[in-house]
Amino acid sequence: MTGMDEKRLWEGQNDPSQLEHMEPEANTDTDTILPLQPGQTVQEEDDEAVSLPLSARREKQLDRQSILEGQPQHKEYAPPSPPPLRYREIPPDQGFTARALAEGAMMVALGLLFSLLYLYLPVAGFIGQLLAPLPMAVLVLRRGVKVGLAAAVAQLALSAVLFGIAQAALMLVEFGALGLFLGFCFRNKKRPLFTLGFSTMIAAAGMVVALLLASFISGLPLSSMFDQMLEMIESTYSQMAEMAEAQGLTDTMLGGLSAEEYASQMVELATRLTPAFLIVSVMLLSMLTYIISAKVLRRMRYDIPQLPPFSLWRMDWRIAWGVIAGLALEFGGKRFGLVWLETLGGNVLWVFCPVLFICGLSFVIWYIKHSGISLFLRVIIVILLIQFSGFSIYFIMLLAVLESIYNLRSRIATKAARRRGQTEEEKEKKKNDRIMR
Repeated sequence: MTGMDEKRLWEGQNDPSQLEHMEPEANTDTDTILPLQPGQTVQEEDDEAVSLPLSARREKQLDRQSILEGQPQHKEYAPPSPPPLRYREIPPDQGFTARALAEGAMMVALGLLFSLLYLYLPVAGFIGQLLAPLPMAVLVLRRGVKVGLAAAVAQLALSAVLFGIAQAALMLVEFGALGLFLGFCFRNKKRPLFTLGFSTMIAAAGMVVALLLASFISGLPLSSMFDQMLEMIESTYSQMAEMAEAQGLTDTMLGGLSAEEYASQMVELATRLTPAFLIVSVMLLSMLTYIISAKVLRRMRYDIPQLPPFSLWRMDWRIAWGVIAGLALEFGGKRFGLVWLETLGGNVLWVFCPVLFICGLSFVIWYIKHSGISLFLRVIIVILLIQFSGFSIYFIMLLAVLESIYNLRSRIATKAARRRGQTEEEKEKKKNDRIMR
């Protein structure tokens, strides 16, 4: 009789005749093994399992149960992968709705704010110049070209009230056209290199039109405007040359020239190439504007195509005609003694030089990557390009022209693929010959 039975008898709740119907309790002090019930599993705990944390013991029990049932062991919990980024759909062009007009008013206000930064703040003016086309690009992307054109006209009217008609027209030519074109390309999912190339050309054309418009509005000829710029350049270089002479650095900085000779050479160079320098600077700014606009629109979850890797940048073959035209103009000016024609040809060439150099450098990097050249030879090539930089620049630009006309990348890749196929066939043939022997 167990202690529980004695307690029940003591409390008068059980009759002694009912003790024979009571079920005996399991004796935990002995090693008696009871039969397993259906669905019951063996649970064993050793000292190592008891020392484990509760989560680890549960996983171990699940593994044991899966082994007994012939199932694969329990795997650790893996968090679900995050869902893919869902881009916003570009709204269809619904015309001048209330929402479109409200967004247009907001973008006009942002455009005026960036114009204020560009005109009146010296340090933040550069940031305002980069961001000025962005509101129009966002508006055209979301609401279409018609709403963008209406907003550009409204911004022109408000800018004329705030800054004057001349300044408003200049900003519309410089920033408005670029913003409308970027928005059109983003909305129609044009290729990134197409958008980047033509945006730089539009910025360059906008600079030329802005100069002509400024000359027409001010009533001053372009020659007088350039004369003022040249006076500033001459004074700057004269001060630099005088400082170099005072410190005894005429041989290193001035190439052995006097201050007057050095300043006259710099002024002559600036006289010939000032338009090209202005256009190239605007083209570089338009490239930065494109990159910033694409980043901002991706942050807004719009599917904007990304630029390809730099090694895959390639110049369109039509641009080569611009280089040929510049060479022809410069040669014709020298041949017939026309200074203005020679100057025009030189400026055209200098405008295309950055494009040629970037695309040629892209081809050089692509060739180094895909030619299988060892690291040592790559370092040697880079050192030679830097050491003979004067020759390397012209050679790289020539490569860009040849690659755009003859598509050197595809030719080199095809020959490399044939070479690899031939080597594999030779290896297979040698292997079969060894087996036959």
